[in-house]
Amino acid sequence: MAVKPRTVRTIRDKEVELRPVVSLGRLPVLDAGRTAAIVVVLAAWFVGSLFPLNHTDLWGHLAFGRWIVEHGRLPHADPFRSFLPPDAPFANIPWLAQVAGYVTYDLFGPMGLRAGHAFLVALITALLMGAVRAAKGRWGVAAAAGGAFLFMSLPVIGTIRPQLFGMVGAAATLVAVESLRRSSKPLFWLPPLFALWANLHGSFPIGLGMLGAAWCAEVVAWFASRGANAKPRSIREARVKRTVLLRRYTLAGIVGAAVVCCHPMGVHLWPAVLGFGQNRNLAAIAEWQPLSPASFSGVVFAGSLVLTAVSVFAVAA
Repeated sequence: MAVKPRTVRTIRDKEVELRPVVSLGRLPVLDAGRTAAIVVVLAAWFVGSLFPLNHTDLWGHLAFGRWIVEHGRLPHADPFRSFLPPDAPFANIPWLAQVAGYVTYDLFGPMGLRAGHAFLVALITALLMGAVRAAKGRWGVAAAAGGAFLFMSLPVIGTIRPQLFGMVGAAATLVAVESLRRSSKPLFWLPPLFALWANLHGSFPIGLGMLGAAWCAEVVAWFASRGANAKPRSIREARVKRTVLLRRYTLAGIVGAAVVCCHPMGVHLWPAVLGFGQNRNLAAIAEWQPLSPASFSGVVFAGSLVLTAVSVFAVAA
């Protein structure tokens, strides 16, 4: 926004001071696609603000965060389970999310947690739409993807817990996967993302798996291009681009797998995360049981598979 200075003009032998003129310049044009994307993000914020603070493991995570803040270190054993032996193994992976949750609750109370919940839901939706926009180039498609995600993920995003940070990391990784096709800039912010992700939630292997899946897809495309009916020059250019992209994916994956060890557990974080599913206590937790096709979550999951298949064929076409 530019403001022109005051000027003085003489009119009929009288000096008249003119008021400054404010120039707004060119405002961005909001077409239907951009408008829909903005509406979806606002809807995500609104939906996220409606969820109550349920009696889930939220309060346990806040208790761990309070303990860490009060003692200034991570617990070597579970401080809230006195019936366990003192030397029982204990891996507190999402310690940073617990501290962030407790500090938010201590400063702003329950409404602060609800506002943070709404912000994370909106951020996940916006990042996902950004990834789709980078892949397809149309805001309308991105808005449709964001709306579909918001609807199908309601059983998951409705509860505030550290896994929301993992969903932020996954969505940001999707943005990086598409952005690496055009620029190497994500190579600079992906390592800090994975380092932060590892301290917020143990789902960071999903991000590395996304990079690996993208790498495999480019390898398949590289071999498929060998039999394509195209000019030799265009084939060579495509192979050069894919080679550069493969190197970027490889570097991002290797560095990402290394920086996640920037955790209080160090290299022991990997066996703790990969072996978490073998914990016998998970047998008593409903959400860790096999998914029933007749349940609401099962229907939503099946629908997501159908939408994924349709999207893959649409992109391939």
